[in-house]
Amino acid sequence: MIITPSNMKILTTSVAVCLGFVGAIGQLHAEPSKVSSSESPVPIQSITIGENREFLLNGKPFIPLLGWLQNADSFSKLKAIGVNTNSGYWRNKDGTGWLTSSDKYGEAVWQAGLYYLPIFESEFPEEMKRLKGAPYLLAWFHADEPDLPQDVSDVKITAQNLNINPARPLLFLADGNPKTSSVFAPMVGAEVTIRYPKPATVSRLALGNGPDGAKASDVEVLSNGKVICHATLPNSGEMKTFDLAETVTLQELTLKVLAVHEPADGKANLNWGTFTGIDGFDATGASVLQYPVRKEPQKTPAETRKVYSELKKFDPSRPMFVTFSSMFLRDFYDTSWFTTKQADALYRGYADIADVFCIDIYPIYGWNRPDHIEWVAKATKQQKELVGPGKPLLQWIETCPGNFGANTKPVTGLEIRNEVYQALASGCTAIGYFTHVFGPKFSSFGVPPENQEAIKKINAEIRELTPQLTGPDAKQQPTLAIEGDLLSLCHAKSNGKNLTVIALNMDGNYKGGSGTIKLPGLQEGTDITVYGENRVIKAEAGQWKDEFAPLAVHIYLLKL
Repeated sequence: MIITPSNMKILTTSVAVCLGFVGAIGQLHAEPSKVSSSESPVPIQSITIGENREFLLNGKPFIPLLGWLQNADSFSKLKAIGVNTNSGYWRNKDGTGWLTSSDKYGEAVWQAGLYYLPIFESEFPEEMKRLKGAPYLLAWFHADEPDLPQDVSDVKITAQNLNINPARPLLFLADGNPKTSSVFAPMVGAEVTIRYPKPATVSRLALGNGPDGAKASDVEVLSNGKVICHATLPNSGEMKTFDLAETVTLQELTLKVLAVHEPADGKANLNWGTFTGIDGFDATGASVLQYPVRKEPQKTPAETRKVYSELKKFDPSRPMFVTFSSMFLRDFYDTSWFTTKQADALYRGYADIADVFCIDIYPIYGWNRPDHIEWVAKATKQQKELVGPGKPLLQWIETCPGNFGANTKPVTGLEIRNEVYQALASGCTAIGYFTHVFGPKFSSFGVPPENQEAIKKINAEIRELTPQLTGPDAKQQPTLAIEGDLLSLCHAKSNGKNLTVIALNMDGNYKGGSGTIKLPGLQEGTDITVYGENRVIKAEAGQWKDEFAPLAVHIYLLKL
């Protein structure tokens, strides 16, 4: 996929909001609704992983169906759509959090009839101890998306009076790349200080406005509190060089924007602008203030491995989950994130940091690419290749419309069901639902009513089919071919007597066609029940046929 500037801005902003909810939900503490005892789940005595990568709750097969980071007033909504577990916890920078503590939050989750899957935070030992003994504690989570790419530089930049745009960070001021620029909002009065890792001697500076927004006209550059350059910049996006009155050795400098050019069209000045950067040159003309920006994960494999080790010492009885960002998918390598070489090394390092591996890849909500709905299956298979066949996998499923303006493709129940069964057919034994929307108004549960009904039906299917879905993979796997060479997926589970086949059309162009499922040894005339569709198909010798409408999912039940 080609990542466009608009896609990148939306993705980056969404991620930033996910990791920094303060303005939107940090202060919401609505009381959850309670459920009757008949609706309450059984207390957890044990949670283990079976030989088919299935979860065993008190020794019985169980498929976790997760919600993520919900306000307390949304717990009942999760329960109503058939979710059985809420995960995550919001904590402010000062350590305070929802409902005062993670365990109090967990108690509210339990009162709403759900299990709890908190983030393991060793820096809050008393809360963790209380959670450890709770009857509702299903497992533990790492902090979200340790692999999420971050812009990193050897310079340190601080700002005064600026709103930070994560898509165009201040680190771009020192990267030496004239094609990048940092946002100053507001422009007039902007003040940034750059501290370099080592001293440099400069006799000239280069400064320049960025391509968009208001253009700075007068700027000052200070070192050690003294103005070393007062520059007048052109009303254009270009770098301009200025000789200093005297050579200066510095390790820190401050840039101040004093004024901006008046717009040529007579309109009012914008309250923001962009700045390409600051560079310095020594007496030989060599650039000495360039520090390129590089991509690094927000938590390294070593850091996450340490957390996993701490958790296993603290609570060896429960598994630990970790969620990777969509950057895990190979389709995104060598774009503006990780290179293939970086990603391969990075993810190999993460392969032993958890017991359960999750991924959030949202083709429509996150990328507005319904034509790539198959990314869900690709990501699950790729993760299985990374961590091996013995560890459980979870796929987070999109449920809401994204933020792409008039071009936004809504996520419907059709796509949700297809993605859920993509995940299950590719090897997942748990499902999570991402329900947040960020505009025009934030909600941690912004699922449209029609999608709520669809998810409710899907989860009811999963509960009813749990014995089959958590069983062994069939030794003889069927194959599916849909006319027109439409992208398809087919997987079978078997207990030796009965066969359950998940077959689906993954064509992202919403085409349908007749499909043929081949299964060597299948006897002609065998009855094949199509689950939930009130029909039976008669098998031909070694195969059967069915119609696959756009994104259709069929579940076939037959005796061997």
